[in-house]
Amino acid sequence: MDTKLAVYQHSGRLGGGVVAVPVAAVVSAVVLSFAYAYADVYSPIAGYVSVILVLLFGGATGVCISYAARYAKCRNTRFVIGVAVLAGLLAFYTQWVVFLFAYFQRGGVDVSLTGLFVRPGAVWNLVKLVNENGWYSLRSGGNVTGTVLWVFWAIEFLIIVISIPLLSTYALTDRVFCERCEAWCTRHENHFRLGLGDDTDLLVKINEGDLDAMEKLPTVPAGAAPALRVDLHRCDTCRDTAAMLVKLVTPTREKDGSTKEEERELTPCYLLDAEQRQRIEALADRPPVEPSETENPPVDSEPEPA
Repeated sequence: MDTKLAVYQHSGRLGGGVVAVPVAAVVSAVVLSFAYAYADVYSPIAGYVSVILVLLFGGATGVCISYAARYAKCRNTRFVIGVAVLAGLLAFYTQWVVFLFAYFQRGGVDVSLTGLFVRPGAVWNLVKLVNENGWYSLRSGGNVTGTVLWVFWAIEFLIIVISIPLLSTYALTDRVFCERCEAWCTRHENHFRLGLGDDTDLLVKINEGDLDAMEKLPTVPAGAAPALRVDLHRCDTCRDTAAMLVKLVTPTREKDGSTKEEERELTPCYLLDAEQRQRIEALADRPPVEPSETENPPVDSEPEPA
């Protein structure tokens, strides 16, 4: 009997994403460009604030595209990323147009927003003009101009054009789609946990999708750590499409003395057929075994003084 699992991959179908993703990309890039550019012009503090603003701008645009793809049932990540790359370029250009418009309007110079947008040559000339004179100063005094300002703008460009594609598949990651029902599966986090043993070979086998290796580990309570946390994806309609993701959970102590869990993916998302799904559910139904103090010592325990 083959106990190895197959890795889940999106089918590549576009669904409604062929329309929804480009529309969401354009709308989010343009709307958020206005918000970012005006915040940039009227922000009283430069430096770290500017970096935070551009990160929020790029990140929010990418996340908007990703959720549009998810709601449109688009399972083609290459298409989504390709659109996001173009959206990044559009966002960078649009925020410059809006920035120049707001900047010169603030200084009492009447410029046309649409006129700027359709004249990239004029935009470039105004950018060079702003670079020569600068528009903000640092604590050390004097306006930032020339090469230093070009470097700052180059960093801004890289953040925008990288963060948007990078986050454009955020809402599709670790998601499983039921092709039969044309619906995303429900994700059941922390479906059950398995205790960690001393046999590292078992972890390697589990990483490779070996169910026999998983069945050799005890089922432990939901809050036990360190442990292997099993997340289950399942279609609520047909209940036939299912997948599993295993994460390694370890406790860490915070500075205030509290503990939190850190998790790291041990396996990719594995598909489950009917027989494999039954075996996983059998693991979840086993009575949990309390981990002994010897196997899982408290994370904040300290040796007794001699």
